[in-house]
Amino acid sequence: MFGLTDRDVKEMLSEIGLEKLDDLFKDIPEKYKWDSKLWKTLPEWEAEYVIRTFAQNVKTFPPSHVFLGGGVYFHYVPPEVDTLASRGEFLTAYTPYQPEISQGALQAMWEYQSLMCDLLQMDVCNASHYDGATATAEAMLMAVRLKGVNKIAVSTALNPFWKMVVNTYAWGRGISIYWLPYDQETGRTRLDTLPEDIAGVIVQQPNFFGVLEDLEEVRRATHEREALLIVSNSEPLAWALIKPPGYYDADIAVGSAQSFGIYPSYGGPSLGYMATKKKYMRQMPGRIIGETTDLEGRRAYCMILQTREQHIRRERATSNICTNQALMAIRVAIYLSLYGKKGLRELALHNWRKARKTAESIIEAVNHYNGEKVASYRFSSPFFNEFSLRIKGIDSIKMSTMLKDAPVLVGLPLGAFFKELNDSILITVTEVNNEDAIELLSYILKDFVRKFKFRRALR
Repeated sequence: MFGLTDRDVKEMLSEIGLEKLDDLFKDIPEKYKWDSKLWKTLPEWEAEYVIRTFAQNVKTFPPSHVFLGGGVYFHYVPPEVDTLASRGEFLTAYTPYQPEISQGALQAMWEYQSLMCDLLQMDVCNASHYDGATATAEAMLMAVRLKGVNKIAVSTALNPFWKMVVNTYAWGRGISIYWLPYDQETGRTRLDTLPEDIAGVIVQQPNFFGVLEDLEEVRRATHEREALLIVSNSEPLAWALIKPPGYYDADIAVGSAQSFGIYPSYGGPSLGYMATKKKYMRQMPGRIIGETTDLEGRRAYCMILQTREQHIRRERATSNICTNQALMAIRVAIYLSLYGKKGLRELALHNWRKARKTAESIIEAVNHYNGEKVASYRFSSPFFNEFSLRIKGIDSIKMSTMLKDAPVLVGLPLGAFFKELNDSILITVTEVNNEDAIELLSYILKDFVRKFKFRRALR
């Protein structure tokens, strides 16, 4: 490929009515723009020095000491996942456009779709999206196309980072978003103000607070309005224990499958999944792998229903996402096949029990020291492996800052996203958090509350 000449750039800018390239990025706030030495030409040894200096300021933790979740999770990855996914046939392949030489990759992607459909109890699943945020936003666009209504209802208990992506997609397409509030006591999405004229309702299960939503109530209210029920999810392991989207007659199920054999890796790469009912599959973005037979009657696989601008007329394309996360989907397929239904359920139960034990340990430790009910669950609804913990009188953002050098990564300060929850933190527990780490977390929080109250008493 050849780079653009100055003349090319001028012609393009003139065509779209702009004067300079920087005008393309005027919507990005200045505080987010970074003028780093990395963007300038440096000798290799100087560039390495800059990177190493930066790396020294990054604190790392062993997985057992990480209690931070909020959409990206530490889970144990069996070594078989790395071994099989690292095979050259998978690792170096891009897109299986030629089925006659891509049967292995196509079958693996087909297996991924089949496993996800089984887990979600949905009719059809595509061969992946970039991440849960873009999959959720694409589900919004899909609902608008299907219903012909330019308005969507979204739960405020959706992951805040995902909400920003959904909001950006909606802004670009002129879609109106109605934000559904959450109940301050239960942590569940309130439906009493749900409007009538909407294309669909997006709700996360479990939601950002770790709370399990009442999907039966959401289904009833949504379908009464003849809107589409879109169930989003950031911790798919929950579907091995709680009723899946298909049980509630969900129209679209989306989310992140990062928990299934994909490392957090400083935020990525991840994997977004999307599943829907058979009658809607032609409006589903991405691609689907189909099973068929060749001219000699042998089982074969190929790409079908590729509703992308690369394969059909641009104006008819459902999305301009022009690749997928095939390697990540293969990792998920390997992971799910290794655990199987029984193993996945046992893992989910282990996470559920460990999260409750951790929550009770923290609450008992903090309250026992102070002789009063300082620590408690923030919400009354049940949760899976992520819970919101309230510590009365504590500023969660300040606490997070003050504990940045602690030997454990404590959790996510909810005050950073919801001002009314500034006394609460979101704590995640998975199978990798061992007993020593849980005990250490309880001690650190107890000690912090003691010192915090002591300092406050001296003022």
